[in-house]
Amino acid sequence: MEYNLNFYKNGEYDKQIKYLQEEGKEWPEHIRLYWIMQSQLKGNRTPEAVYTGLLMMQNMLFARTQEEMQAYHGMIVSNHVLQTGIRVMREVAEMSKDPNFLQKDWSEKYYVDPKIYDYCDTAVFPVIWPVAYGDTIVMLQNIKKWKDNGYRTVVLYPLNRPDLKQLFECCPWIDKVVDLTLLEAESNRNTSIGLIHSSGYLNVSVQEYIIRCILKLIPKAKIVKLRYLPFLFGMEDQIEEIGKRIWEERARLWVENKEELPKIVDFKNIVKKKQIAVHFREGKYGDSEARDINPNYSQDLISELKKEYPDYEIIRLGDSSMTLLANCRNASHEDLTVAEQIKIIQESELFIGSHSAPQILTPAVSDTPIICICYTAQETTDSMDENIPRVTYEPIGNQVKAIFYQNMFDKEKNKLIPTQNNPDRDKIEYPEISDIMKKVKEIL
Repeated sequence: MEYNLNFYKNGEYDKQIKYLQEEGKEWPEHIRLYWIMQSQLKGNRTPEAVYTGLLMMQNMLFARTQEEMQAYHGMIVSNHVLQTGIRVMREVAEMSKDPNFLQKDWSEKYYVDPKIYDYCDTAVFPVIWPVAYGDTIVMLQNIKKWKDNGYRTVVLYPLNRPDLKQLFECCPWIDKVVDLTLLEAESNRNTSIGLIHSSGYLNVSVQEYIIRCILKLIPKAKIVKLRYLPFLFGMEDQIEEIGKRIWEERARLWVENKEELPKIVDFKNIVKKKQIAVHFREGKYGDSEARDINPNYSQDLISELKKEYPDYEIIRLGDSSMTLLANCRNASHEDLTVAEQIKIIQESELFIGSHSAPQILTPAVSDTPIICICYTAQETTDSMDENIPRVTYEPIGNQVKAIFYQNMFDKEKNKLIPTQNNPDRDKIEYPEISDIMKKVKEIL
């Protein structure tokens, strides 16, 4: 049987849910429920996804065949958001029964004065795990959109790393920020969802409890949920813009209307210098084969830039784990603050970046022309035309002058759509430096 997942692939998760609920009745029930849950997760309908998962658990008890039972079991145990949600639901209910839970911490750290925020147009943005740097940039752009529309903004966020704290310091237009960090170990977002608080509860359960307490203080505020967590069980009707995911929504605005999200910092009085800012990813994460750039290639491109533009300073952003390169200023090893990095980007006549957070930062903080290299597309991309899945991870805006994708091939040397974790890929080739240089010359 062929299953229609076209809405899901295009990032239209609510439409996929509606289709499955109304027209997908002929699908095997375990497959139908699985894709409903996946669409709910993608669309930030995480409490609904947990309810769907609980239904799948009930169905597993009454499975008619071993195959069906194993299918349900596999879908349930492999989903960490579902498993976490079930525990958070129970633990928050237990905390709520104790009037003294976190009472001292509450009065000192998390109090939001209802006199200020309950009698005006206020939007509250609650966010907990996972919080990546690139996600944070796009979230801040979404928050700025609400601010520009006349709302006071209250942001509940775990600022558990120096880069996140520094980024928020660059956004004084936010009316109030409540730092939800409880444990130092939260800085590792790959493991933070399973951390245990000193109370014995999951750390994310305690953060969810704190958020619910704050929201009770300002019940008239609009709740805008930009990420999977918090779950906010029982508050679904109070959440604005539910069913959207920031990356896909950002791409949809551009594809349909050429609309950009707002800038998060001011750059009106910036004077351009003869400099080129570059950032070439050496993250060494799980997807490093597709997104990391060999330092030899980075060096060749920098050397070519320096040869063509000897009077320009080439400033390389990043961190001290990256390979030192010649013919450039390795600002990556200077321990620059986020504000200092933003200033370099703003003052540059060109930014050349790869598939990583700085190329998302550049259109959010500057008007600097952008060229992106060695790019990969979202997994559901089935065409390299301008569409929501392909555009989702790209920098967006009129200042984006070119994006060079990876050349990806299978074992038979057939060219593939360069998705990040393409299982058919056998070989990856970087874009030709000569092609990049042609685009550079058009800009400079």
